[in-house]
Amino acid sequence: VTRAISRPSPPRLELAAAYAAVIPTRPEWTRQGVTLRLTVPFGRLPLAASLDAGLGLAPALPLDGGSIGARVWPIGLGLAARLVRPRFRLAIGPRVSLQIVEAAAIGPDGRRGSATTFSAGLGLHGEAAWLFSRHVGAFISVGGEALLPRQQFASAGPTMTDLGAALVELGAGLTFALP
Repeated sequence: VTRAISRPSPPRLELAAAYAAVIPTRPEWTRQGVTLRLTVPFGRLPLAASLDAGLGLAPALPLDGGSIGARVWPIGLGLAARLVRPRFRLAIGPRVSLQIVEAAAIGPDGRRGSATTFSAGLGLHGEAAWLFSRHVGAFISVGGEALLPRQQFASAGPTMTDLGAALVELGAGLTFALP
């Protein structure tokens, strides 16, 4: 009697948490924080869709005798081609994002102001994961995005600053597959 060996079914959902550093083309606006991602693999196809959000620190810079700070809340959607093996997973694909920017300024005379603006991001995201088991793994990721439009800020004087035209994100974290 022969028995067919069946492959385990792929996970239906993956959750990931990463510590990430975001380095824009204006390095003084480098920020760090946590990125959370929900991924839905397309069954046995080598594709997956993902939704992610970032929670990070808000850097503040001195500007014209005052200061200006900006907290960025990125929300992204991605599609990735994936190579999955029992011990590792590689993924790469396009990502679009909405960058919600909350800026706050303090002038040299103590006046305060704030604004919320939005930018769109278009880029590429890649990931390499080492899978400890079918359900848990560690990964590193790298991504890059162009941002449109560029967000410019001023405190109280003529000097302007902006968050840059593009950014690179480097991250590392844990991934969990749910059957």
